[in-house]
Amino acid sequence: MGPLIGLVLLCLALALTTDTFLTVRNILNVLDQVTVLGIMAIGMTLVILIGGIDLSVGSVLALASMVMGYVAYPDYLNLGVPAGIAAALVVAALCGLVSGLLVTVTKLPPFIATLAMMSVARGLANMITDGSQIVGFPDWFTNLSIVRHFGFLSVTVGLMIVLAIVFAIFLNYRATGRSLYAIGGSAEVALSGGIGSIGGTAIGVLIIGVLRNGLNLLGVSPFIQQVVIGVVIALAVATDTWRRRRP
Repeated sequence: MGPLIGLVLLCLALALTTDTFLTVRNILNVLDQVTVLGIMAIGMTLVILIGGIDLSVGSVLALASMVMGYVAYPDYLNLGVPAGIAAALVVAALCGLVSGLLVTVTKLPPFIATLAMMSVARGLANMITDGSQIVGFPDWFTNLSIVRHFGFLSVTVGLMIVLAIVFAIFLNYRATGRSLYAIGGSAEVALSGGIGSIGGTAIGVLIIGVLRNGLNLLGVSPFIQQVVIGVVIALAVATDTWRRRRP
């Protein structure tokens, strides 16, 4: 309940200090802004449950995006967006496989293995297009995150919600999902895994999204925003750790 109470208090504070935070349009903007973070966080929840860590998710996302653009865009391979999406998924899966093999076969700590993958993936992403942006995708593709169906729901936000529901059911009602909690609660990783939920992940993502949105509405510098968000994350984790260690 602690993070949820913090989210509610944050929303109340921003509602009192800004005129537009509680408008429907702004709330929908917050959901749009946290979509990518939310989808990645769902996957990371499973990693954290078993006491693992993956520092490479952002870089792997960048690499997969560049591969998709390279395969799909007319100035490069021009094979179409569906082929680009398939190629991006394959590349992302291969990155995960390599990181997994580094941990399980070479016995590297997950921190070191994914740190190395973070550097490699980010470098490859820049090499593919020489650091330049890829723009000009077809309207049907860009509309997935722009057009709001039924007046409030974009396809990307809908996908995030569906994934959250599916993985919540998987973790709570499937044997494989429950086994992740068992792995995280084992003697080897006790105190670093076995605790967490999709609901908690969603609250954490919303806290970051609401905080970033509110700081934008207040006109706070983007550089200061990074500092504030970092401090909030550190305080939240420290508070949660202290609460767990209490007798």
